[in-house]
Amino acid sequence: GEHKGYDILIPETKKTIEVKNDIGSQNSTNYFIELSCNKKDSGIVSTKADYWFIYDESDCMWLKTKKLKSLCAHYGVYWRGVPEGSKSVVEAFLIPQNIIKDNADLIKEGEVYGL
Repeated sequence: GEHKGYDILIPETKKTIEVKNDIGSQNSTNYFIELSCNKKDSGIVSTKADYWFIYDESDCMWLKTKKLKSLCAHYGVYWRGVPEGSKSVVEAFLIPQNIIKDNADLIKEGEVYGL
């Protein structure tokens, strides 16, 4: 995106949002929270966003970034490898979907905003 540390800036509030589409979670019980790609910090490690918006093809979830980092520390299972369809080595946390959904600030079920 245009801004390295976040995807969206809401000018009226100066709040920032990181947007993630986790298609793979449809075939898993986890969400994939990236830590690094090709040995460079990325995802939850490099974000400057106030909030994370996670879309999994059926639900939309909002979480404060600080809360998501805490969930990663407490519930994340470390994963390292090359995701299907990628050529890059990625490090990530796998976090059970129910943990994210139970701790989300807002969940919208079903197709939202034409996504």
